[in-house]
Amino acid sequence: MPRRVAYLVANQDFRRDSGLANLRGPLNDIASLANVLGDPSLGQFEVKTFVNSTSFAIKAAIDEELEMSGKGDLILVHYSGHGKLDRLGNLCLATSDTRAAALQATSIPSRQLRDLAANSDCEAMVLILDCCYSGAATSEARGDIESQLISLENASGFYILSASSEIQTTNESAEGGITVGEFTSSFLDGIRTGQADYDLDGKISLYDLFRYVKSKIKHQSPKLFAARAGGDPIISLSNMRAEGRLATSAGAASRPGPKSSADTTNAAITASDLIPPADSDYRSFFFTTIHNFPHPEPVVDITFNREGTKIATVCNDGKVRIFDLKYREQIRVLQARPHTLRSASWSRTGRQIATADSMGLIRLWRDGAQVAQFSNGREELCYAEYGPSGFDLVAGSKVGVVSMWHPQREKLNWSKRVHAGSVNSVRFSDDGQYVVTASADGSALVLETASGEECCRYSGKDGELAAAFFISGNLGDEISCVSASVNGNICIWNTQGTASVRFSTKHQFWVRALSYCSEGQFIISGGYDATVKLIDLRSGNVFEATNVYGGSINSVRSSPDATLEHDRLKLTRI
Repeated sequence: MPRRVAYLVANQDFRRDSGLANLRGPLNDIASLANVLGDPSLGQFEVKTFVNSTSFAIKAAIDEELEMSGKGDLILVHYSGHGKLDRLGNLCLATSDTRAAALQATSIPSRQLRDLAANSDCEAMVLILDCCYSGAATSEARGDIESQLISLENASGFYILSASSEIQTTNESAEGGITVGEFTSSFLDGIRTGQADYDLDGKISLYDLFRYVKSKIKHQSPKLFAARAGGDPIISLSNMRAEGRLATSAGAASRPGPKSSADTTNAAITASDLIPPADSDYRSFFFTTIHNFPHPEPVVDITFNREGTKIATVCNDGKVRIFDLKYREQIRVLQARPHTLRSASWSRTGRQIATADSMGLIRLWRDGAQVAQFSNGREELCYAEYGPSGFDLVAGSKVGVVSMWHPQREKLNWSKRVHAGSVNSVRFSDDGQYVVTASADGSALVLETASGEECCRYSGKDGELAAAFFISGNLGDEISCVSASVNGNICIWNTQGTASVRFSTKHQFWVRALSYCSEGQFIISGGYDATVKLIDLRSGNVFEATNVYGGSINSVRSSPDATLEHDRLKLTRI
């Protein structure tokens, strides 16, 4: 029988030389967690608690457990206390013996937990962090907490659910006179009430809980990291249907099974005002992998040149790799700092590539070498794109700022803070007169390229938007945009009014990748659920390929000649 073991670690009292303030809530957190996770009708975990314990005692116990673990076992580690970054940017979980002068030796480095899991036969290990990252804002720390957690997630079967991101601190609140962490309180509430069981299958998965706490916590930004981990571990039964036993502890939550690459799906859509298609408009799409371009680490962005003869990929190892699609070979590598690059964009002529990075720099590359760099601040950039003319380059930052540049002159045309959250994408209209943004604040904006003046704002109810861009020639004479959200929703909306959502479909997990082909009149999306969907705007049909690569889809693009090959869409490994 697969084993389910939960290690609940609470540290609220710290040494004076730790540089950390004492807390009041961690002990209450794990007392409540132990009741719920250890409940035979809910979590069904074997619970082991550590209160104000030393780093050695905790690490030794987890190490011994992982050594005994086998296939099908699920090990959950919940930490409530202080997190601190050392000078190299490594995340350390503070314990009762933690000293600032010997942080690595007297704490629990999160990398060590990942390494212990990697050396075990355990099916899955879930690390849940309800802690503030007190060292992230100091001048001594190199890097940020989100980059650290992203680097930790790249291990098979290793999941991280974090109460906050970047340099945020987690909050404690009083409930009935008892101090508890807001994150843990919401986590437990989702299980106790059964409200986290979104698909009503009687089971609450890790992703279900992530969605629930993200919707409940207003002043923190919970994050789920699981880049190479497959499935969706079941954390608890739902109390509304709490019966049976969780036989496969690390198995995926109840989801539709994989389909063949040629399967089509008519998803539930609201498309009553789409132009009715003629008989000749009905098409079939086949998702076929033409060629794989392996990378040593996750690829965060991919882009075709305008002729569709080359692609550039952005990888977490800090390299931009350029591939020739005709000969299917790598022809050039651009080298930047690891874990810094966020996006790449080809110039109109294809001679230059612009990259945006986490250090706030836009870099211009030509013939394999960097030829220029510019910045209007130190804030992290999330996205940059060349305009159709080649004389404009737009960038969006982590703090909601959108900037327009003349790249040849390295001149800043304008820069404005237009969002309350990070700008996840900025795309030009076909004529280059407008840009549309997508932000973590849940809104998309249409701005004039020349002035940066706001023309239109779309604010949906889907939470953070991952991407947005213009579409044309499909829904009459009106200008429309399409956006994708972290809640899995894809919507087409009318820029003439924020309430006119024209079309919608949904991924089971959140959407990270979105692309549009104006010639073929289709939208393609990629989700964290390893699913690629294609929306045929002529017919309103939705075509789907599941488990395409066995992991999340971070970026997807259609080649410029996608309609020339018998309606077969080019898909490239991402």
